[in-house]
Amino acid sequence: MSSAISTKVLLLLARLKGARTVTVHSLADTEQSAFDTHGWKGFWHKASFSGFDCIVAVGPAIYEGLRTHFPNRVTLLPYGVRDDVFTRSPEARRRLRAEKAVEDSDVIFTFLGSVGRRKGFDLLAQAFAELAPDYANWHLWVIGPYTREQNQNVDDYEVAQVTKPLESVGQQVIFWGRIDDRATLRRVLSAGDIFAFPTRKEGMPISPLEAMSVGLPQIITLIPGVTDLANIEGETGYYIPQGDLGALKDAMIRLGSNESLRHRMGQRATEVIREGFAWEQHVTNWMKLYEGDAVTERRSHDPASTLKS
Repeated sequence: MSSAISTKVLLLLARLKGARTVTVHSLADTEQSAFDTHGWKGFWHKASFSGFDCIVAVGPAIYEGLRTHFPNRVTLLPYGVRDDVFTRSPEARRRLRAEKAVEDSDVIFTFLGSVGRRKGFDLLAQAFAELAPDYANWHLWVIGPYTREQNQNVDDYEVAQVTKPLESVGQQVIFWGRIDDRATLRRVLSAGDIFAFPTRKEGMPISPLEAMSVGLPQIITLIPGVTDLANIEGETGYYIPQGDLGALKDAMIRLGSNESLRHRMGQRATEVIREGFAWEQHVTNWMKLYEGDAVTERRSHDPASTLKS
């Protein structure tokens, strides 16, 4: 209630100054609902949003959920990628791999996100731990906070649990921790070969887009209206059903064992980002939104038929 009242006061001040008010909804409130209005908490939640001129949804699933409550105020505007920053540098790739004693023929699976169950890291750790003994040239590079010092929302006990399977293959794993500098992040991502992201819940994740921008094929959970905005099944990577360890391992073997497939999918991934998520167009869309103009909506790809087969 206090949050809703504070929001109302700020919106009133903005309106008195003639300002257009915009808010972003980037993560579904619950597993079942993009925008939860149940109970008193839901009542005040809706009240705080109702005063904005425009509500931005970062993905189609969230957009559809919001449109039920605010039919004339919701705009779908997915994240853009700094494609001027996240570019592939062969020379930087070679240097970093050499620093970490990784051969050109080795395969690096990269994960970017908070280490925990919501991002599906427990699945990735289990899959890699089971496969790594048979693939000595495989590596797992984990980028993202995994201690409370790096992110106050990290659960140290949960991290200990989800990373435990990796103890037996620790020599093939590097935890990079949180990387805030975008150039450094680009450098680490560029040195990888495959982006693995078996997430369970998202609004519209930016990390897969950044990985695609530097040319990494995807292994990513299919969350309709969320992760299928960019990845194209069989062209830029593979989808796996949520929580499916077997499907994750199969996709890792398929990409990890085929260099030409990785290269082809990686090239196509970069093209998709340039075509639909380029930073210049993203900034232009935000300018239109602030000025009250309509923006071009980005729709999801449809991987359903491929997954069924």
